[in-house]
Amino acid sequence: MSSDQALERHSWGLALSGGGARGLIHLGVLQAMDELDIRPGCIAGTSIGAIVGAFYAAGMSPAEMLKHFQKQNWIRMFRLKPSLSAFLEMKYLSDMLESEVPTDFRALQIPFCCGVTNLNKRVYEVLSSGNVHDAVRASAAIPILFAPVKIEGQSYVDGGMTNNIPSAAIRDRCQKLIAVDVNHMATPKELSNVKEIAIQLFHTAVDNNSREGRELADVLIRPLLSAHYDLLDFAKSEDLFSIGYKTAMEQLREYSLDQGEQSKKVLSAKP
Repeated sequence: MSSDQALERHSWGLALSGGGARGLIHLGVLQAMDELDIRPGCIAGTSIGAIVGAFYAAGMSPAEMLKHFQKQNWIRMFRLKPSLSAFLEMKYLSDMLESEVPTDFRALQIPFCCGVTNLNKRVYEVLSSGNVHDAVRASAAIPILFAPVKIEGQSYVDGGMTNNIPSAAIRDRCQKLIAVDVNHMATPKELSNVKEIAIQLFHTAVDNNSREGRELADVLIRPLLSAHYDLLDFAKSEDLFSIGYKTAMEQLREYSLDQGEQSKKVLSAKP
């Protein structure tokens, strides 16, 4: 965040994890927050969390975002379309950002930052100034599939590779922090093939690099999901929205009843 934004300490902060199509859960969470009149004063996001966070910070409502997904327009953000560089393209995401989001972080309605992985330095970084579009595309650039995004001579890829829940980026800028983790997957009974083992290794890595982000939260929204919800399956938009909405409503009401005490009970959500 810019220096003037960092001076203000907000009541609520919101950290949104990466997780591909499961990031549609974020929309349900935002809808619940809107209905409960909980307005985040600052937002941090990674990967799909950065995409959702940027559009929300620019003024787009959860319902408007959901309509885009239901029209299957946003699916094209992740369509496997090879470019001449042998990487895939994110042209639709770039077009949507150009259409709906200001170029400069300072022009957003809500202070926003996103987590990225700097390949040159091999470290996790938080981008909060300069070109929002480049920062969001970098945060969502899944390694191998998408080309790294160049920003000021550095190559950046998906922040979820190093820190999937960017709570630390805004922890000192808010009194209460809500973190949303959309990667809490039920463990399969058996790992019988290479694909299942690879998926389990992925979730193990993400779960471990998300631990600090979960622990820093005052309210942790972390629905338990089945393997039914694939990383790139945007067709289940209504189910995922409903999971986010119902889980957030229950968690946030529980937090209120606890009169400010931390509430991190993991809920099993059913669509």
